[in-house]
Amino acid sequence: PSQLLMYLDGAGGTGKSKVIKVICEYFKQTNQEKTLVICTLTGFAASNIEDCTLHSLCRFRFSEDDDNDYRYNFL
Repeated sequence: PSQLLMYLDGAGGTGKSKVIKVICEYFKQTNQEKTLVICTLTGFAASNIEDCTLHSLCRFRFSEDDDNDYRYNFL
C-alpha cells in the first residue's frame, strides 16, 4: 500500500486527540500499529497523545551557543 500522510489541525478542545486515539486503535485492531508514526510540534501536545515531537522523531538536537542562541545539531 502507498504511504498515508495526514495533518490534523484545529484549535484547542476540538477533538484532535480523540481522532488520533481512534486512528491508533484502528491500527492496533488491524495489526498495523508498528507501521504508524505520530508526532506533534510541541512537547505538551506529545504528552497528551503519549507520543513524540517532530524534532525528536527526526533526532534534532539543540545546543546553546555563547550568545545564548539555540542551534540545531543534526545527527
